[in-house]
Amino acid sequence: MVDFKSIDIVRLSGASLAIAVLLLSWWLLFGMSNEEDVLHQAIAGGALSRDHLFREPWRVVCAPLLHLHAVHLTTNLLFCGLLGIVCSVNRSARSTLSIFFMSGWFATVAGVLMQPGWFLGASGAMFGLLGATISANRHTLAGQRLLFVSAVSVLLSVLSKGDPIAHIAGLSSGAVLGRFDVYKRDLVSNSTLMIALVGMGAGLFRLM
Repeated sequence: MVDFKSIDIVRLSGASLAIAVLLLSWWLLFGMSNEEDVLHQAIAGGALSRDHLFREPWRVVCAPLLHLHAVHLTTNLLFCGLLGIVCSVNRSARSTLSIFFMSGWFATVAGVLMQPGWFLGASGAMFGLLGATISANRHTLAGQRLLFVSAVSVLLSVLSKGDPIAHIAGLSSGAVLGRFDVYKRDLVSNSTLMIALVGMGAGLFRLM
């Protein structure tokens, strides 16, 4: 059992605060608009499609930060914040933030490759944090409890509003990253965060 009394809440909230700042900032820059055509607004803000995957790779980084409307943003902010805190119990804030980015990118690309259309939003990253949390606690949840929690998570990813393929891809990638503790290594986390910074910088340069 985790003794939450001995855990530094400020440390745990670091990744969640960073995620919240990123999502809110991207919304303030590219989500709040009087544009009547929501799809056109999303494309202008960094949404990703199959045709733009290699032509504008910065969209892979930026698409998970973009949301269609305030309810979409609020839902992802709430669950990413909560899961970010829980995920940080077993790893550093940098590691948690790296899993958020990587699972979000993987989920977005999986959705783009398997279906036509435009993709955006942090839902895949949210399920990635969930998958990493389950993997990190696999010994505590051994046996039937692990199977039950995993089954419920898969069911939620399929039934939740949004793209089920992206949700499943995010959940799976987060579980794999959490299982092998890849992001407990500073070099891997730092490399992922550097890619995120470069991608967001390129996106801001193209979009502003």
